[in-house]
Amino acid sequence: TAHRAAKATTPTSAPGANSGHAMRRGQRGFTLIEIMVVMVILAIMMTLVSVNFSQDNGRVLNDEASRLASLLEHAQNEAMITGKPVAWNGTTGKYQFWQLGSDKKWDKPSSDETLRERTFPIAIEFAEIKVAGTPIKPDERLIFLAGGLNQPFDITLRYDEKQLTIHGGATGRVSVGEKA
Repeated sequence: TAHRAAKATTPTSAPGANSGHAMRRGQRGFTLIEIMVVMVILAIMMTLVSVNFSQDNGRVLNDEASRLASLLEHAQNEAMITGKPVAWNGTTGKYQFWQLGSDKKWDKPSSDETLRERTFPIAIEFAEIKVAGTPIKPDERLIFLAGGLNQPFDITLRYDEKQLTIHGGATGRVSVGEKA
């Protein structure tokens, strides 16, 4: 006796797929109000982030002035410890230290990684550099003598409208303050 074959059927869409029909009861999407609230929250967060970045640049100026002040103190100490003068000069966006070699020429310090050339992370510039009250040119050096008694100096850093001055006294004390 012959058996009849059953008619095979293939579903036209995957189970649970919404084939263009209205949403079933219990399912829901985002309303326009919910989307608007999320957009407002994102806008507020972006505003706060941009305000924080502008404040960070002022803090970066403070940090860089403090770092340079510490390095200048270190350079003075290095001159006294090694018995060789150490010099500093600043140019656009960077500064470096030098040590007087046995050939009486200024060389980059090879033994002290702390006194390597440094570049400012933002557009900080040297507004003014004075030694003993007299302005010096960017290519001139501020020299720290091995004896420890040095001329007083003022290095003014500027970023946008804010200025900070690094003051070095004759006895080697270095401090940072607002430009008067």
